[in-house]
Amino acid sequence: MSEAHPNNPNIQIYTSTSGVTSTQSVMKYAGGYPGFYLTKENSVLSAEAVEENMEDCCNPDSDEYITGFHINWEDESLYCDETGDKIECAYPSEY
Repeated sequence: MSEAHPNNPNIQIYTSTSGVTSTQSVMKYAGGYPGFYLTKENSVLSAEAVEENMEDCCNPDSDEYITGFHINWEDESLYCDETGDKIECAYPSEY
């Protein structure tokens, strides 16, 4: 189940429950497709980078404020501007 983050509706939080333990993480996939977050300065952030910088990503005065989530359909050379990690694409050329 996913829901909007209480401090920034552009960030989707996924909650998984195992027994009595619940874990929350920033949504990385939508409908099985890999995605990324875009900041108000048009930087690309992975879900992991958003989790690590949640305070800035929820602060409208920060350059890292998240303005949306997008699917990476075919860009095989898309990298997170914060971590440098490659962001998976849904349809790589060898697919």
